[in-house]
Amino acid sequence: MALSLIGTNPEIKVACVAEVTEGMRTQKIKFSATFTRLDRNAAKDIKRTVQAAMDEVRALSRELIQLTDDDAERKAEIEARINEIDLESENLVRDYLKGWDLKDSGGAAFEFNEDNLEEALRWEPYFKALLDGLFKATGSVREEQRLKN
Repeated sequence: MALSLIGTNPEIKVACVAEVTEGMRTQKIKFSATFTRLDRNAAKDIKRTVQAAMDEVRALSRELIQLTDDDAERKAEIEARINEIDLESENLVRDYLKGWDLKDSGGAAFEFNEDNLEEALRWEPYFKALLDGLFKATGSVREEQRLKN
């Protein structure tokens, strides 16, 4: 039987928090998500990809704010590119997310399956929480230890 290094299991469970607004209150929905554990090179690639996407969205957003109503064609191009970037980020979550411990509004387990993943990704707080979870999963042994405590 081959041994492996501690903290190199093929999957890692991380804590996630979706900040959901209900009426005038923001509620923090805490759950855990399990992702594929990435080696250093894969983790660096994902971090670079997401950072580049965030930088591009910021630049495009700044440009969008400066445009006038006469620039409808450019506005449409920018909005289309921002939507592409958003889809790329969703696909990263889809590619590496392996499961979750998430409850529905009635307190029952919200089963991890394709339909429920699509439902979660439709809602910004859950999408952000899962994307943040992916970042945590990019090699953070400390995150696994924090979950245990």
